[in-house]
Amino acid sequence: MKNFQQYVLLLALLALMACSGEAEKTANGEATNAPTDEQIQKSLLPYSTGTTSTLYLYADQSFQESQLIDSLNFHLNQPYLLTPNLSPAVDITKYSFQTFESGGARTANNLMVVNMQEDSPLSRYAKSQLGQTQIAEALANNGITMIRVKDINASPQQLFYLLANGSPNLSSPTVQNALKEYAYTIIEESTKLDNQRLVSSFSNSRNYNLEQKVEEEFGIQMKIPATYAIVKEEDNFLWMIHETNDLYSNIVVYKTASAEEFSVEKQVIAIRDEFGEKITTNRENSRMTTHVSSKPLPITKEIEINDTRVIETRGLWEMVKDKLGGGFVNYAFAQADSVVVVDGFVFYAGDEKRRKMRDIDAIFSTIKLDETN
Repeated sequence: MKNFQQYVLLLALLALMACSGEAEKTANGEATNAPTDEQIQKSLLPYSTGTTSTLYLYADQSFQESQLIDSLNFHLNQPYLLTPNLSPAVDITKYSFQTFESGGARTANNLMVVNMQEDSPLSRYAKSQLGQTQIAEALANNGITMIRVKDINASPQQLFYLLANGSPNLSSPTVQNALKEYAYTIIEESTKLDNQRLVSSFSNSRNYNLEQKVEEEFGIQMKIPATYAIVKEEDNFLWMIHETNDLYSNIVVYKTASAEEFSVEKQVIAIRDEFGEKITTNRENSRMTTHVSSKPLPITKEIEINDTRVIETRGLWEMVKDKLGGGFVNYAFAQADSVVVVDGFVFYAGDEKRRKMRDIDAIFSTIKLDETN
């Protein structure tokens, strides 16, 4: 019965996609959006599982307690920026490959460390997924390489195959540089996929009125969960909060005039403290300020959104005249004669502060800027 139901579902999907493809054709009569077999197959996959910010590690027996795993752990052990309590960007959890192969694990972010000289279930699985030719070409240079594959037994999902011809020469700078580059890619892509999963978790429950207000007043498109509500609204200032018994998750959108020869990256902290005057508690003379008196100091980098240069700043905030503080992430960009910032900051009384900041990261991953910016 189960197989029959899957067959009927597949026929229905094919019919629906065929109708869609038939409705949209180019001038020469060719369909513009005909589904591929791969797209149809992925649409039938179950949703991926696994904890946010977790990388599930599957390794061949010969690599289980090896220096290769130690080197990988070293390069993957990068800090998540920034929370009051230092946390790694990803947690590494060892898992049984047999569980994954049988379909019992549909984890989202996975690292498969494979010894291609070992006849093992993991190496045989890698060969069946990648093919001998692709593996041989990938290993031709350094004897170690990484290949990423998406959506094998769940969606969204990614598998990072780290392939080695036996034990690699870990004293080689080339090998260590490759491992460092692979670790950076794993962290970056895992963060992107986790953002996608977190956004999906609230995509059916959004505050569309707030989204419309932010776009109309600031030229910013952003998906905002329905749990957020306005705390304070003034000209060029909007403060939203999601509040529970132990969590204050805040988003501020603020616009300020830019001075002549204005440098966005050099003024982010001043702008934060400027709108921080409006962020208060029930304590007299309280206000939010950016923590700059000791390490960790704010960290800034340049990103791009819709071809617009954006300065991303991460750091810690604290409340003057009150005992509150936590992490923040700030996006700042020039808009005509103004600078616009979107700032997310969190106070969480529990231990898992990184997880609460990851929710802000996910919301900010949906930001799009109007073409007028």
